[in-house]
Amino acid sequence: MLPQQTVAKIDISEFNRVLTKYDDLVSDLSKRQGTKTYVATPSDSLERLDRRRFNEIPAVAQQRTTDKGETWLEKEEVEDLIKWKLKHGKFRPKLTQLVASNPSSTVASTTKEAFQLHDANPSAPSSSITKLTSLKGIGPASASLLLAVFDPQHVPFFSDECFRWVMYEGSTNDKGWDRKIKYDAKEYRTLFELVANLRNRLQEESGKEISAADVEKVAYVLGKEAGGEGVNGKAIGNGVGKSSAAQISPERKVSPPVPKERKRKAPPSGGSDVATTENEQPLRRSGRRRG
Repeated sequence: MLPQQTVAKIDISEFNRVLTKYDDLVSDLSKRQGTKTYVATPSDSLERLDRRRFNEIPAVAQQRTTDKGETWLEKEEVEDLIKWKLKHGKFRPKLTQLVASNPSSTVASTTKEAFQLHDANPSAPSSSITKLTSLKGIGPASASLLLAVFDPQHVPFFSDECFRWVMYEGSTNDKGWDRKIKYDAKEYRTLFELVANLRNRLQEESGKEISAADVEKVAYVLGKEAGGEGVNGKAIGNGVGKSSAAQISPERKVSPPVPKERKRKAPPSGGSDVATTENEQPLRRSGRRRG
């Protein structure tokens, strides 16, 4: 990551430049994932689920607020969001089963109450996150995703890339993109505050609203590029991961091994030819018999 791309130094021009890469990155990752994950159907591709996460489900939630004066998420919508989370990051197959075990009525009532709690205190998401984690299979990270769909302007999703980016310091002691994450409520509060600080700074600079969803997208692009999986990264299309991408130099060519020449040894008088390799010694027979 370039120095001007850290949270402390990024300006609105660089922020927008990185943001424009997101759709192409998702399209590329969606094509490459194929059968590597639990589904390969077009309806469950990363590209399709990404539209569900950022466009369709937030729009439906907003329409419910307009029509009913309150909103919630249906069980099917929560399941799609969890599928997106797994496609977007680390795959945990049992998570979908746990989420699917929640009754539809419980999903609707729990999300409705959590959203009401957020409306009452939008600058402190702890109570709404706690409420959402009462659902089976929903931890703080997944809870933040459900809340981010309800309020994409202010609530960031607790993704690996977003957390590591806002925590990135660039010092020699910094773990950077390899920073370990506990995925607890305390870390999410830190993430929430740092994203808010970045949004406020960029809004003052540009005079325009900056959404938490856009911060999340920029972090995702930077994180993938750092791991060699960006649209212009060396790993695109060949499956090279973060560690192997760092170890392979594009300038270094590996030549095929050269076979050793076989030397022809002069045969002993009255014997046959004995072929040996460069480092091979002729076999000798022992006069002793093995018992």
